[in-house]
Amino acid sequence: MIFFVAAAAFFALFVLQTSVFGMFGGWGPDAALLAAIFFGVRHNKYPGLQAGILAGLLQDASSHGIIGINLLAKGLCGLASGWLMENHLVDWKDAFTWIALIFIGTAFNQFVVAEYFSAFYDLQTPFWPAFWKCIGQSLINITAGIVMFSALLKIEPLLGGRRSGFTSAID
Repeated sequence: MIFFVAAAAFFALFVLQTSVFGMFGGWGPDAALLAAIFFGVRHNKYPGLQAGILAGLLQDASSHGIIGINLLAKGLCGLASGWLMENHLVDWKDAFTWIALIFIGTAFNQFVVAEYFSAFYDLQTPFWPAFWKCIGQSLINITAGIVMFSALLKIEPLLGGRRSGFTSAID
């Protein structure tokens, strides 16, 4: 049940991302990336990969752009976060883990997209503008992700899912 509630929550965030946040210069949380990381950490690598692929495909289809680049980047982020969790390299109860995964995932996503456009369209992005865009997007994703993840982890025991032991400064 928590799986469907989480999917619905991320879909609602995606709708807000494409509609409301699009009106403010395109700065908004990356719901597909947050979904991939959440499902990877909470449900291991293959659900993370699947959530990343589905969310990335939905993002690609709604952006009227190139199909496949977000699918690839989000799928790899979900797979990597799930792999880190399966191998006990991260602790899902620690807020720093969520912050680090969101920051690294955002940077990796920005890098993959920039390299794709650089390789296939010869669109070179200067370092400093790309760096500041990555920092800004990371801060937005971390803020939205921590709020979303905290809410989902608080709801999880009520729905009969895994026991939530998420203790941090966020609570």
